[in-house]
Amino acid sequence: MRAIFLALVFSAACATTGANHPTNVAHVRLQIQAAMHTQAPERTITAMGHTTEDSAVVFTTTKAGARQEETWVRANGSWKLDHAVAADGTSNANTL
Repeated sequence: MRAIFLALVFSAACATTGANHPTNVAHVRLQIQAAMHTQAPERTITAMGHTTEDSAVVFTTTKAGARQEETWVRANGSWKLDHAVAADGTSNANTL
C-alpha cells in the first residue's frame, strides 16, 4: 500500500509543471537586441533589469554616450519599445 501511495505522490509531483519557471534573460536580451537593431542600430544594451517572458527593463547606451532606461513588451510574438526614459529622469522623445 505504501508503494502505491509513494508512486502516486511521485507521479503527481513529476506531472505538474509549475508556471513559475525562470525566465531565460539571455534569450530575451538577444531577442530585444535583434529588434532594437532593426529600429535604431546606434544603441547597445548595457544591462537588463526586471525581465519576464512578456516584458523587460533594458538599460541602453547610445554611441554618443547617452544612457536610457527602456521598457520593452512582447506583442504579437515580437518585442516592441513601450517606454524610454533618459538616465537623468526626463522622458525621451522616442517614447511610444
